[in-house]
Amino acid sequence: MRLHYQLLDATGQDLEMIKKAEKEMHELENRQIAGEEEKILKAIENKEIKIVANNNEKIGFFWAQPNCSIPYFDDVFFVKLTYLKKEYRKFFYPFVLQAIKDYAKDCGYSEVFGDVFHSNEESLKVHSKLAEPVFTVFRARL
Repeated sequence: MRLHYQLLDATGQDLEMIKKAEKEMHELENRQIAGEEEKILKAIENKEIKIVANNNEKIGFFWAQPNCSIPYFDDVFFVKLTYLKKEYRKFFYPFVLQAIKDYAKDCGYSEVFGDVFHSNEESLKVHSKLAEPVFTVFRARL
């Protein structure tokens, strides 16, 4: 069975959800946040942040940067952040990852790259089941 979802461009109305996700991730990774709102607004303007909705309800988002260079790889589809609202994580994480894969494929890519900090155990466990680790980067073949 194929999952059905809506993929929407993030808007200024999504800013608070994205800021909350960034804060949550930075806390898990023991990193400080500084000046993130400007970066988020620029990413929204550049259409890098895609909202994933199910039945018109926004359940999460991903922040992707096409044409990105990372160690050992150039011109990749890099997912900077994947976020799913807490109440949806148990069942919908593959749903969001499928949205990422579909979008990357539509953009002409055959692979998706992203990284997961080991301190984010829940995300690491899910990504390890669904993607192949490459160095400290996770790669999912499409």
